[in-house]
Amino acid sequence: MRMFFYGTLKRGYYNNPRLRLDDPKVATFVGNAVLKDYGIIMSGILPYAVKAPGNKLEGEVFDVHDKNIADMIERMEVGAGYNGVEVEVYSTETDSSYKVMFYLGRHDVNEGDKVLSKYDCEGARI
Repeated sequence: MRMFFYGTLKRGYYNNPRLRLDDPKVATFVGNAVLKDYGIIMSGILPYAVKAPGNKLEGEVFDVHDKNIADMIERMEVGAGYNGVEVEVYSTETDSSYKVMFYLGRHDVNEGDKVLSKYDCEGARI
């Protein structure tokens, strides 16, 4: 299953090795990509993706080969307040686009919320 990660599942953050996404038997890093018209708002160290017209959310695409890990990611994301949806992301390195599973926060942007294009939280780094 091809997935787009924009937060703690990206390389260098604590959930990536915890779910063994660095193991080629589990997942393969495909490349960096952007998702148009989305951004993130922060809740502590957790990013929640939100619709943000005109914004581009930066993230990473992985092929997750291990069904048990893909199911574990699904349970973890849904349990933390995200909805899984299929979207199209665009490679930042090639002319490719990918259909991916993406976990969208169940949050609306409120006045005063800062919408970010990139997750970079020191407290979530490994």
